[in-house]
Amino acid sequence: MTRVAIVADTFTRARAIRDLLSEDDRFDIVDVRAWSPTLRDRPPAMADVVVAAFISAPEGWVEGPPIVALSPERIDAEAIGGGAVRAALPGDATPAELAAAIVAVAAGLIVLTREQAGNRLPASHASPPAAWQEPLTAREHQVLRMMADGFANKEIAARLHMSEHTAKF
Repeated sequence: MTRVAIVADTFTRARAIRDLLSEDDRFDIVDVRAWSPTLRDRPPAMADVVVAAFISAPEGWVEGPPIVALSPERIDAEAIGGGAVRAALPGDATPAELAAAIVAVAAGLIVLTREQAGNRLPASHASPPAAWQEPLTAREHQVLRMMADGFANKEIAARLHMSEHTAKF
């Protein structure tokens, strides 16, 4: 179970985020608070991940738990991963997106939105290789349909009068 602390610009927003996450049994909400200057030098204790909503992460938190930031402003990829911020989501992120980011950050990953990743993705990921773009033959369609219907290779081979090796291929 991931221990999550929530710090937001207002206590009302912090509670709303808590309510969203409390329905997910992967998370144990250990702290819910509004941002105040007294938090500047100390991150919430006993948390695996901090959700910081509509505040900027203080420099003193570099050594604290990793942060999933929710922000109404666009956060560039350069601001993620260097300090405590390991994910930056838009303020209107869905509960599923927030939960996925928390799980990923708790596992030690850095999370970028598609917009933040931008053209940092290698060109090879932009579209499938040409070899994958060849259309299937009629026979390959038959085999694929039988696989989708749950037939084993041996059964496919017998029904289509081919070797088991050909069915596997």
